[in-house]
Amino acid sequence: MKILIESENYFYKKGLESLLQQSALESAVSDFGFITDDDSTEKSEITNITLRDSSISINLFKNTKKSDEPHISKEKSTLHIPFACKNKKITDIKRIIEKIIFIASMDRNDFINDDFYRITGLKKHEQLSLTETKIMLLLGRGNNIRNISRQINRSERTINVHFRNASRKMKLNKKTDFYNYAKFIVTCRRNERKTLCI
Repeated sequence: MKILIESENYFYKKGLESLLQQSALESAVSDFGFITDDDSTEKSEITNITLRDSSISINLFKNTKKSDEPHISKEKSTLHIPFACKNKKITDIKRIIEKIIFIASMDRNDFINDDFYRITGLKKHEQLSLTETKIMLLLGRGNNIRNISRQINRSERTINVHFRNASRKMKLNKKTDFYNYAKFIVTCRRNERKTLCI
């Protein structure tokens, strides 16, 4: 399992590295290691988990026994998880990291499987609805509530309700964390915008 931490905050990186190593040991994860900034390979093609200041990305690869390289040129699905650990207890952050390591160790076919939520212990009703996702993307593109209201022909009050519901599901209590995550998701390729709420 290859992990990359993208952050300018040295203490944040070291804290996450420590929690990740501890969780990997407890989960008996084999082939665990960190990717550094000086690695010359295309990071997104070999990384299982990428941690950022406002999000975590998990690449689920289709496991085939034929390839010598661990992940190069395999089919993958990318999941993005909102992640803001400010004002959270270490035990809560560790629980999230353990869940992420468990999901990252899964095969891509497990994600496509209907039992994904049951296997991971996540609840489907706690995931973003299509409307909440659409509003998040529009906010990430810089639209305000009034513009979104006009674009999708709903009242501003309804848009605010969807915004609050999305924030609650994503466990992002601060608007800036929500907007940072939304801006990040907008930059992702269209087929890699799947948000998973843990």
